[in-house]
Formats: sequence, C-alpha cells, structure tokens
Amino acid sequence: MPVTATADTALRVRVHHAIGEPLCYTSVLDMGRHWERLLRRARIPLAYSQGYHPHPRILFAAPLPVGYRATDELLDIVLDRPHSPAGVRALLLAQSPRGLEINEVEAVAPDAPVLQSLISDARYTIELWSPASEEDIRGALAAFESQTEVVRTRERKGRLQEYNLRELFSSLAYAHPEHLPLETEPRVHQHVLEAIARCGSRGSGRPEELIDALGVPYRSYRITRTGLIWSSDKEGAA
Repeated sequence: MPVTATADTALRVRVHHAIGEPLCYTSVLDMGRHWERLLRRARIPLAYSQGYHPHPRILFAAPLPVGYRATDELLDIVLDRPHSPAGVRALLLAQSPRGLEINEVEAVAPDAPVLQSLISDARYTIELWSPASEEDIRGALAAFESQTEVVRTRERKGRLQEYNLRELFSSLAYAHPEHLPLETEPRVHQHVLEAIARCGSRGSGRPEELIDALGVPYRSYRITRTGLIWSSDKEGAA
C-alpha cells in the first residue's frame, strides 16, 4: 500500500534558509555534501534515487556562488515517509552548522515542478567599499543602464565565450550610502546597491562582473542574494 501524507505531514518539504560565514565560502559541490551529511545527522527520513548509485533526493533552487551570502535560499527534500514540516525544522535546527540558519520549512506537493525550472531571476544587495562618491557611482550605474550591450567574456569548459552582461540585469538601483569607512582607509566608504539579475538555465548575471563593468575604483565588496524570483511572479509583474 503506498504511503500518503496527511493534512499535518508531507512527503516533500521546502526548506527556506540563510547562508553566512563561514559556510558561504563552500563550493557548490561541497555544499551538496554538507546538506547530505546534515540530513543524515538530523535523521531526516530521506527518499533516494534509483539505480546503482542512489542519492538522496535533494532539489536545490539555484547554486550559490562561492563567497555570496544569502538570506532566503530554497531547497526541496523528498521524504520516504510522511513527516511534519515543523518536525523537520526542529531536527535541522538541532544539527545546523555555523553559517546556516533554517528560516522555515513548508509542505510541497510531491508532484510539484522542480525548483530550478521555476526560478528566473534573483535579487542581490551589493555592499561596495570605494573612494568614489555617491554621485560617481550613480553616474556609473546610469551609464551602464543606458547601454544595450556590454560585452564580456567567461571561460566555459576551457574556452572563452562572449556574452552581453547588460541583458542579464533587469534592475539596478543605488540604495543608500552607509558611511562606514574601512578601518585601514578612512576615506573609503560603503555604498549599497540593489540589483535584479537573471538566474537559471537562461544564464546568470554575476554582481561581481557588474562591479567591474561599472569602472569605479573599489577596495572590497560583499554580495548577498536576498531572494529568488519565480517565473510566474515575473510574468505577473510584466
């Protein structure tokens, strides 16, 4: 007899989580291994794939580049027997390493589409420490947005490929200056930018490439992915 979920349990759950230091410096491949170990330690009843090398059915929404922080990442976990989302969250909280925060766990229909197929864009906060003034950075953002093409190159599978960076960013804004100077360079101040960039199978906009394309001097930066945008949300807003 097949096992079915009830009103209080689920066979697939979605984990909303935040990633900070030191976990943000973990590679995409190692991040998957971290989650597998965490789920085993937490004794989550995982469902496994079929075949000679079964793997736990963990479905990530979008890989988080190394060094990025995040405030609301998503992953789905397929269970081999019904479990309450609240119970899964409690088990995860008891085993979560430093740098991982479990925000929420919710039930998802077992036949819901894969997360990667639903994500179209991502929101980012970019903190930039630069000797440039607010006016200089606003001007650089306006100049970038006024262009229809900003050609860049990326290395993929050992080959350099050209792409249009401009089309990967649908929204850019200067949020506010923080006026927090670097301790070693008091004339360098923190500027906060907000961006929406493509994310998914159609290509991804990388905020660090945007920073380079702006052409303003900087000493350091910090990138936080603050949310993922569903394809349906984007279509509804259009």
